[in-house]
Amino acid sequence: MVAFHADVASRRTDDLRIPGFARSNRQRALDDPAVEQTQGRLINSSSKSDSAALGASLTLDKGYLGLSYSDFNANYGTVAEPDVRVDMNSKRLGVAGEVRELGTIIQEVKFKYNHTDYLHNELENGEIATTFKNKGYETRIDATHAKLGPFTGAFGVQLSNTDFEALGEEAFVPKVNTDAKALFIYEEATFGNVKFTAGGRNEHTTVGSAGDSPTTTRFGAPQERKFSANSGALGALYTVNQNISLATNLSHTERVPTYAELFANGRHVATGQFEVGDTTLAKEKSDGADVQLRWRSGLHSASISGFYTRFQNYIALINSGQEQEELREALFRAVKAQFHGFEAEGKFRVYEEKGNLDLNLRGDYVRAKNSDTGEPLPRISPMRLGAGLDYQVGKFSARIDVSHSFKQAQVAANELPTSGYTLTNTLLSYRFKTPSVNWDAYIKGNNLFNQEARMHTSFLKELAPLPGRGFLMGVRANF
Repeated sequence: MVAFHADVASRRTDDLRIPGFARSNRQRALDDPAVEQTQGRLINSSSKSDSAALGASLTLDKGYLGLSYSDFNANYGTVAEPDVRVDMNSKRLGVAGEVRELGTIIQEVKFKYNHTDYLHNELENGEIATTFKNKGYETRIDATHAKLGPFTGAFGVQLSNTDFEALGEEAFVPKVNTDAKALFIYEEATFGNVKFTAGGRNEHTTVGSAGDSPTTTRFGAPQERKFSANSGALGALYTVNQNISLATNLSHTERVPTYAELFANGRHVATGQFEVGDTTLAKEKSDGADVQLRWRSGLHSASISGFYTRFQNYIALINSGQEQEELREALFRAVKAQFHGFEAEGKFRVYEEKGNLDLNLRGDYVRAKNSDTGEPLPRISPMRLGAGLDYQVGKFSARIDVSHSFKQAQVAANELPTSGYTLTNTLLSYRFKTPSVNWDAYIKGNNLFNQEARMHTSFLKELAPLPGRGFLMGVRANF
């Protein structure tokens, strides 16, 4: 059997409406009096995008083979610089397949291949100033083996190669090739009420910089860094009874620095910073542990988990307090760090006479600090709480969701605190059918009380709040 898929989409937005000033109260207090303070709209936040995708899949008795192609175009403003826009295009070709019931120790093999060709131009006053290109592939093969004693599992290989190039006077990274090869394995075994899991990954990555170009001379001589990263995890899931289970995991993770972390040296328009990499960075290493308690009873469920992670060298992007080319200077640096926190969520059926009404609760908290100095790390999310009600009766469904982010006063050097905020969102939906089409008509309401909200994790939080009150109406058709 052969199945086909096609989709198209188009989207247009004007500059976003915001509740007050674009720049935060704290930032405006530091600004030079000559800085223009806009309010009501987020200047240069308009966007437009068009996309299309085609796919086909051949289903066989013992597997499948699929092919897909997508093309995405977008033009959007950069709120950090009001005269700069980005014009981008991304093309992606994908192949995926699976072979089952091989009748050997290898029971199943899956493979996936994706090739991406990405390009975007940074336009200053309508003229191309800098061009970014990223072309490469990624492929992965997974093999599932037959049961070996108590063990079931899979192993595989992952390969990727990308060429990144920035052309223009404001290129903030040199031409870079990143080549990665990895082997991985996952195994699990069950003994009574306990399921044990184990996984490992070995990765060899080469990151090579071409250095200075004829138009940009701030990257130095060509150089190449080679890394070998090894990661592993052990886990256990203990089923206490039919309602309660307890899970715990131990992990050691090694991450190879990205090309930007190694070689950046220039204006990064997307973050509104002058970013400086460190060519001597070692791989990022961490050891972590987490524990989770899960409960389920019929349509009710809840879980709570806690985690602790210690980094031997956490790669952070740190504001130096200095400026380069009229932008904040941000340095990629490795520091010893500790993260700890918790997450909790629950879902409860509270009514089911005329329709179903579910209550959803959630919350999370994280703290992260530089182990040497005790100072907080930058851009760490504050504590968040949320609650939502979902109601469904027949073809009609409705949702209201309230989320609160607390004030983040635990800030790094040269970082401003962020005020707390509460967002209220709603969704109304109606599904119906015609002879050959399934329809979904909906109305979304976002930030109903028009609150000023700034995400502490955003590089641009002092310059650009989240959108104000907004409504979206739409119809989806599936045929």
